[in-house]
Amino acid sequence: MDKTDYNDEMDSLVNDKQTHEVLKRDPTPALQRKRNNKLLTLKKTDKIDFRRYIRLRCSVPQPPKLYGLPKLHKPNIPMRPIVSFCGSPTYQLSKYLTNVLKPLTDESRHKLQSTENFIDAIKTIQIPDDHKLVSFDVKSLFTSVPLQLALDCTENAIKNSTVELPLPTDDIMDQLNLCLTSTYFQYNGKHYTQLHGTAMGSPVSVVVAEIVMQNIEEQALATYT
Repeated sequence: MDKTDYNDEMDSLVNDKQTHEVLKRDPTPALQRKRNNKLLTLKKTDKIDFRRYIRLRCSVPQPPKLYGLPKLHKPNIPMRPIVSFCGSPTYQLSKYLTNVLKPLTDESRHKLQSTENFIDAIKTIQIPDDHKLVSFDVKSLFTSVPLQLALDCTENAIKNSTVELPLPTDDIMDQLNLCLTSTYFQYNGKHYTQLHGTAMGSPVSVVVAEIVMQNIEEQALATYT
């Protein structure tokens, strides 16, 4: 794919009014202020210490940036949109929440760590002749997860878990909501917002999507077993 084809495909993606909207201004300064004010409140109420406050505080923010990577294994080599959150107002917070919430996914009895883990798991499983082994691929996972579903599943996972977390549930959910709703990015000198789903590129979106998938799996198992 040459540069012209790349630009055409990326332009087509961001100009799709069903999925993105052009913003009139860069929301980064306002998001930085909101982020730091919430963080200061946590520090003043002794919910985080000074070292954590300094580590999570955003001093020199940058807007998330969109770029594309070619899907070499797909016909016609389409582009995979990637949003880099490095340097954004919520980046460090998102990384912190990822570490906070990740233990919730480790409690799943059906979680696989790798392909090798899957191979080891099925070595002792006998599949009847009248059964089929299938797999499913979720298209555009982060943008396919409704925001409210993501928040509800995460809050339920926290309340049902025995894992001791470093912040009260309400504070975790408040910070998580800020991260997941920061769905804007910069591309080619303009700023756009993602209209659906959780923030693509935000580190915590990965673990939240896993929590949602885990919740769907548990509901399916409860229905069919």
